[in-house]
Amino acid sequence: GDESHTTLRRLGALLDGVPGIVWEADADDKHMAFVSGRVRQVLGYGPWEFAHRGLRWVDLVHPDDQHTLINTDEIDRMSWPHVREFRMRTRDGEWVWLRDTVRAERRPDGSWALRGVATDITDAVNSSARADRFADIIDELSAGRREDRETQRRDALHDPPTGKTEE
Repeated sequence: GDESHTTLRRLGALLDGVPGIVWEADADDKHMAFVSGRVRQVLGYGPWEFAHRGLRWVDLVHPDDQHTLINTDEIDRMSWPHVREFRMRTRDGEWVWLRDTVRAERRPDGSWALRGVATDITDAVNSSARADRFADIIDELSAGRREDRETQRRDALHDPPTGKTEE
């Protein structure tokens, strides 16, 4: 009735308001049973493209990050929740970094459902990379100054007219 429709609307609004993509997938075939509306802002895809058009997360994960995908043969041995970070391709071809917190649940038929929340951490990853590059530059400059001081010290100890070195 009206009450259940109102509850579903509230639940949808709640899920879309979570600052991350809430999702559920079948662990075996990786079919996305549910993807919240936040996926539009983060990846540029509509939720229906996963649920009805067969778009799968695994198809969007960066080739270098495929190792972060959950292997169904290892689900029993994994600790939960499982946290992973990886890049995903957006609709416009850009790469975004996601931190995905996942839980696995065994269904009555023995199959596994994976449920998670993926948050966009692209800005944090990029800031960290910039900080690392800045630290590398500082290290290089510091090393260069040390070398310059050592050269100056050697030059001061070396007497050019005689070629002798003070000890």
